[in-house]
Amino acid sequence: MKDHKITPAPWTHYDDSDSVTNRHEIVAMGKTVCHIYCSVKDEDTANAKLIAAAPDLYAALNKLLDVYVNNQFNHENLLKAETEARLALKKARGE
Repeated sequence: MKDHKITPAPWTHYDDSDSVTNRHEIVAMGKTVCHIYCSVKDEDTANAKLIAAAPDLYAALNKLLDVYVNNQFNHENLLKAETEARLALKKARGE
């Protein structure tokens, strides 16, 4: 991910909601990446968690593509790529 101009992982989701607004904040490297507002509480929480997982999902997809494109189908490489993908998906689901 060093070759792209995005804020490096990890991105963290904070529920900043109160009784009036459903506000969520995504933070990385001590700065706000974005705020999310939505009128549907469950939906905005899920969206915030998905956005916070974006760098992890990007890295996992890159790893899977590297294994595929470079024909590195050995057990160790596949296991590492699968583990990274599963962890990124868990983060995206908020697990």
